[in-house]
Amino acid sequence: MLLGTSCSSDHHDGGGRSDDASVARTVLVYMVAENSLSSVVYDDIREMLEANEQMSANDHLVVYVDNSVLPRIYHIDRKTSAETMMKLTPVKTYTQDMNSADAQTLSEILAYTIKNYPADEYGLVMWSHASGWVPSTYTESQAPRRRSFGIDNGQNTTDDWGPQMEIGDMASALSAFPKLKFILFDACFMQSMEVAYELKDCAEWLIGSAAEIPASGAPYEKIVGAMFADPFSAAAVARNYYEYYADDIYGSLLSAIDCSQMDAFGAYVANLMRANQAALDSADLIGVLNYYDYDALHEQLAIPDQYDLRGMMRKVLSESDFAAFDKQLQAVCTAYATKAWWSGLAQAQLTCDSAQYGGISAYWPQQKYAAENFYDYYKTTRWAKYLNR
Repeated sequence: MLLGTSCSSDHHDGGGRSDDASVARTVLVYMVAENSLSSVVYDDIREMLEANEQMSANDHLVVYVDNSVLPRIYHIDRKTSAETMMKLTPVKTYTQDMNSADAQTLSEILAYTIKNYPADEYGLVMWSHASGWVPSTYTESQAPRRRSFGIDNGQNTTDDWGPQMEIGDMASALSAFPKLKFILFDACFMQSMEVAYELKDCAEWLIGSAAEIPASGAPYEKIVGAMFADPFSAAAVARNYYEYYADDIYGSLLSAIDCSQMDAFGAYVANLMRANQAALDSADLIGVLNYYDYDALHEQLAIPDQYDLRGMMRKVLSESDFAAFDKQLQAVCTAYATKAWWSGLAQAQLTCDSAQYGGISAYWPQQKYAAENFYDYYKTTRWAKYLNR
């Protein structure tokens, strides 16, 4: 793992490839933006267009957009000359609004992409608000609520009160398609043990953040080349994203998880947690690196503390057992972090403790969550079932 504050403006790792590359890749950017992120769409697509020359001649970037106007699909390749989304002509425009936070819609868009832009490999960018594995409790009230991935209010407006997609439903939808080369979550809180275990069979790599991401999201002009590079490097995507914000007040915490190792790593972590269950139950987790402070913020968003898995293990394991765990973790997860990151929910810059940071968060049941019923849903996740919690 790496903590740093410098950013190289001329960094080219993972950028582009030659026209005679043998591997063609299609990447779908799935933008669920019928919410407060609606206007951000325009800048992000402009950044993609700025970087399209880093793609090879046989690559396709497909962008599904559902924001304040009707849903539509754009296609970008190396020859695309438009400089802004407004100058791009959609390849498909839907005649009525869609619930893009429904896994069925994701399935339909992915099927359209594979049919019309076939390739040797496929990547997926999931772009929206998110809060990890925690289920949606969407209602029409303005009460604090949970959410998983995406918010679609269904009325072509820009608030944050619509339905969300639960991660189990996302996994079910994706499992019907060829395994993806990668899933990049341009969304908050998605790099968790629970999400990774749910999606481990759907992609080779998961790239994202265990914390909140910067307000402007991924710097696509810096990562498009890495998304299409051959050979592909998930670490390069995460690193380029991280480096862009390294000298910025927002900071960034990014990691890449190797799903091919998640079965073995999951078994290892589960054994550690079972062996140390009493210590975890009685541990004072105050002081463990936490990406969402439930005690301070639960009136804004009803999700539990987002503790770093490495910080939790450091709290309860012996020095030798922690060293062994740390070696296993770093083989599975390549993580990058600035010394601090900006929390929009806390409206403050939070410190990232390098002694605890590992790039993956995890849930542990605590009595203070009783009224929220987090544990009831947690027990339905693939990870909790395997852990037998």
